[in-house]
Amino acid sequence: MITGVSAGVVSDASARGGMAHRRLLRKELVGAVADMQARAPALDQGSAFPAEDIALLRRLGALAAPVPTELGGLGLGTEPDAALDIMEVLRLIGRGNLSVGRLYEAHVNALRLVMRDGTPAQRRRSAAAAREGGLFGLWVTDAPDAPVVLKEDSVLHGAKSPSGAGHIRHALVTARLASGATHMLAVELPPKRPTDEAA
Repeated sequence: MITGVSAGVVSDASARGGMAHRRLLRKELVGAVADMQARAPALDQGSAFPAEDIALLRRLGALAAPVPTELGGLGLGTEPDAALDIMEVLRLIGRGNLSVGRLYEAHVNALRLVMRDGTPAQRRRSAAAAREGGLFGLWVTDAPDAPVVLKEDSVLHGAKSPSGAGHIRHALVTARLASGATHMLAVELPPKRPTDEAA
């Protein structure tokens, strides 16, 4: 539990405000589906990252929406009363572009895991990053011949199949320890450099 905050206690006024904001987000997404669908074939054909669609989600507040209400979000995917809302938001985004839907689902799941299992400091940092428009990734699939291992030098060794690589700044990454146990690590990645585009 986050210290100093009464978890699960939200005033009626703030709950009504959250419902209104969730309704507005759904309405905005309904209007955006056709534009996302129009961009999807070119993105798929060019194997391009859907930057315009992610920017749209950022502008609409969808990247901040999974943050619990007590930390400044709408609780989509992190609070029980928003379960139907997150299902509808995921459906709309996936209808617009399934690749964007998969990235958004990972974003929601990563935030949900941090909010459920993270330390209070990790929760606050992740909430702030999402409210600022950060896109989170959930990278759990190891390359078959190079599983990710966290060695004694505190460096990750191995390979993942990361969705959104190069565009995601915050990721939850699974790694094995020397003991054989698997841990989930919250990793902040450096910003993409202009030279990364040419590589």
